[in-house]
Amino acid sequence: MSRSIQSKKTEHSKAMEEHLTPFQHVLMVSISRNPDYAFSGYLHEYIQNEIGISAKEPQIRVTLQRLEKKGYLDLEQSVPSPLGNSRSVTMYKITDKGIDVLEKTNLYYAVINEFLTPSSPENGDGIER
Repeated sequence: MSRSIQSKKTEHSKAMEEHLTPFQHVLMVSISRNPDYAFSGYLHEYIQNEIGISAKEPQIRVTLQRLEKKGYLDLEQSVPSPLGNSRSVTMYKITDKGIDVLEKTNLYYAVINEFLTPSSPENGDGIER
């Protein structure tokens, strides 16, 4: 592999480390909007009912654990459920590093959205002819 191709792959990998995947982004935004209910069971219901994304609770738990390993989330284990039942839950809180990556990802998606928005109402597909 040529040095320039390897360099571009490394550059791309580094850039992607600074952004969240779409599913990670959905979870982080959900936590930021619902900080008092930031546990996997509630996030599962919220993502499914409010956002319309179907995800299994184990997938959510694994993703939360990965975000915590990267330092984007702090967790507090065995907290009484805010729903008032007798279960204890693991609550997640966005860290300063998590806020930073969330802001970068929001900007990243805003730029992509702007790029994909049709530039001409005549053709409606965003392709200049």
